[in-house]
Amino acid sequence: MRVLVLGAGEVGFHLAERLSQENQDVVIIESDPERADFASQQLDVLTVVGNGASLSVLEKAGVRDARMLLAVSSRDEVNLIACLAAKRLGVQYAVARISNPDYYDRGSVLSREQMGIDLMRCFYSSTRRPGRHASRTTEGDTTPAHRVPKRRSPASPRPGRMYPTSFSSRSSAAA
Repeated sequence: MRVLVLGAGEVGFHLAERLSQENQDVVIIESDPERADFASQQLDVLTVVGNGASLSVLEKAGVRDARMLLAVSSRDEVNLIACLAAKRLGVQYAVARISNPDYYDRGSVLSREQMGIDLMRCFYSSTRRPGRHASRTTEGDTTPAHRVPKRRSPASPRPGRMYPTSFSSRSSAAA
């Protein structure tokens, strides 16, 4: 199965790595040439350098032959536009990583249901206590997902690593 992964940051790299290990046909779309080069050297994947919201870049990545698009870049709008385009070009499953609640609130004209995107995943702070974040899907489910990302320095352009926890403790957390 051909899977397009938009974004080769930590999330995209990890997803591409796992899918590649499962012998999937993975194509990474990344706007940063150095990051794309690193991914192509480290993983058994194809890489396309460019903006994932561009139809010509999606075509170059083979969107018409893909079954799934995982849009996990750090830019919500790029992820959403890529998913919209991919769905209209025949991709069966489109998943968007988002952070702006305007895109996942039920009843919004930009909601998952209105846009035809299969899944939107958003990470937000559920409490004010450090280290307590929750993950929210568009279905409204909240599950402990990761710890607060730490910045390396004030000048650092991206957060440090996030450490996922097991989703198998969902039922015990509710008790």
